[in-house]
Amino acid sequence: MNKSLVMMNLKYGTVTDLNQKDQFIELLEINIPQTLYTEQKQFNINFICPKHLCIKNSTIVNLQPFRYLHDLTSLNLSQNEICDVSALQYLVNLVKIDVSENYIVDISPFSKCIQLRDINVSNNIIESVAPLSSLNNIEKLDISWNRIESISDLVHLTNIQVINASANKIQDLNVLSNLINLLDINFDDNINISDLQPISNLNKLERIDLRYSQVKDLSILSNLLQLQRLVFENCQIQDLSVVTKFDQLSTLIACDGDISDITSLRYLKQLTHIDLSNNNIIDISPIGHLKDFNVVNLALNNIIDVSHLKGLKQLSELYLTENYIIDLSPVQQYSDIHQFEIEDQYEPTKEILLMFNKISQIHASMKQLHQVKKQITQNRFRTGLQPFQSKFNSEMNQVLTKLNYSVELLINFINLDSVI
Repeated sequence: MNKSLVMMNLKYGTVTDLNQKDQFIELLEINIPQTLYTEQKQFNINFICPKHLCIKNSTIVNLQPFRYLHDLTSLNLSQNEICDVSALQYLVNLVKIDVSENYIVDISPFSKCIQLRDINVSNNIIESVAPLSSLNNIEKLDISWNRIESISDLVHLTNIQVINASANKIQDLNVLSNLINLLDINFDDNINISDLQPISNLNKLERIDLRYSQVKDLSILSNLLQLQRLVFENCQIQDLSVVTKFDQLSTLIACDGDISDITSLRYLKQLTHIDLSNNNIIDISPIGHLKDFNVVNLALNNIIDVSHLKGLKQLSELYLTENYIIDLSPVQQYSDIHQFEIEDQYEPTKEILLMFNKISQIHASMKQLHQVKKQITQNRFRTGLQPFQSKFNSEMNQVLTKLNYSVELLINFINLDSVI
């Protein structure tokens, strides 16, 4: 009999029978694989009396065998087939519960578990968080991927530090103004959220994720000086000037917006991850002296010059596809990094690849390149880029005169709307 055992992980083991009572005396933690506990193959779990129990990715429906595990402080029953959690109301010592990825509608039994500090009920079919309203010890709450329209019942949970409420139907963030200890909020994919006023004075906030919302103006966040992560993907953000105040910012994701000026990034010495893809950026010189980047995504912009990306010794991922880049030599040094994408550019070499850019017109001098292989398929020939187009044509002509005419002729102007 092993009375000193404090943790057992059977997830990858070969045990087939857990009904040996003397094996688990004083066991504090047990991780049981799906093959050992199913609705068809149960064992008497009551004698185990663990502190921590994990039976995930199985076929559990009935929780009645768990109601007598009064010593449990942590329970993970994620990825099962649970609909009814009423048996869990008797586990009054629970501090952490994870019942994510089940079929739960009603979480009212949790109202009896007043010691709960960490709750994960994500990926269920929950519509109301009212049963959590009196659980004043909650510090971390994941209610993502449900059918929740309001979180007003959380107004008194002032100890909460982390909320993930992504992929719901929440209309506003008003309740958050009272939750002064918040460090991390994620309200991605709540498409009706537009007003950031409720979080404007939460000066402990370190991380904000609000992808796919109606937010357009970030200036109201100017008091949040502790921000380390800021994510506003697929919003209508135009102005990033407020980020000059966030000198702790390490991650900035504002892709799929309407940003053209990134001057405000100049002094953000802690930046290691930026994703500003699919914007209107031409000039990337403001980030030229920020040398600690791990990830840079500037794809789908109007960038010509990438010389400011030299010397990024920590870089592991670089995305520059679908720009107007003429000279790729400054970034060729990164060709062996984990993720390096520079395809679909204008490259001044013996072979010109212009696919997947935003070219609206091709200069007539292109006809003179009798010995240069060219490929310009799948562009977006359109009008409305005249100020930029003149600059592009000028830059392009300068490069074309320097090309080495040694490759066989292959001129293919597919989908070309206009040649000037």
